[in-house]
Amino acid sequence: MKIVMAQMSMVADKEANYQKAVKFIRNAEGADLILFPESLLTPFFARYEKEKLEVKTELSKEGLSIPSDHEIVKGLLKACEKHKIYAFPNIYVTEKKKNYSMTFAMGPDGKILGKSKLVHVSDGPRFHEKDYYTPSEEGFKVYDLPFGKVGVVIGFDRHMPESIRTCAVKGAELIIISAANVKDEPLHMFERELMAQAFQNNVFIAMCNRVGTEGDLEFAGQSLVIDPDGHILLR
Repeated sequence: MKIVMAQMSMVADKEANYQKAVKFIRNAEGADLILFPESLLTPFFARYEKEKLEVKTELSKEGLSIPSDHEIVKGLLKACEKHKIYAFPNIYVTEKKKNYSMTFAMGPDGKILGKSKLVHVSDGPRFHEKDYYTPSEEGFKVYDLPFGKVGVVIGFDRHMPESIRTCAVKGAELIIISAANVKDEPLHMFERELMAQAFQNNVFIAMCNRVGTEGDLEFAGQSLVIDPDGHILLR
């Protein structure tokens, strides 16, 4: 199979981020699957505690998320159908009055195959996710696609060994991860962590990270593809 990772930066304008994502999908035509970074449509707002968000930025708490049937979601589905590709965009979504970090599994038929939500919600300096995200009620999901079984892990989930392991036990051959790693984090440790998990669970892992600078955060890029022997195929 052929994977494209859309290692991209985001701005405050959802429409601009959406249009960039559609362009990536268009340019990925001929591939099997395209993976996006964490929080595709927005700046990385979780760097701020909720009560400080509007003081520090021009962002509004109410304006960050979109419903799962939003026109942007429909537009991404149309792009998948037009260019005959599976896509896994991670979006901040409101569903049933709860907010989630949600990765959509979108098919080349223009339909949603499923929705995966962040399971382990972190809390710490520059990563105040508990102020914004509801943990998944369903746990980890694996999608049976024509080229193999694909598991979805989001952001902080990758640091928990049960995340990759659960997907592997469910039959995943490839596990995809949307990430938001910054340059001053221990990136070599994160790399080794995924190498070990790929080897221990006999799976391929693909992690797509953000790039660009947002205030004092400089996103690292360095997206990875790792094989079941723990070897890095692409950085």
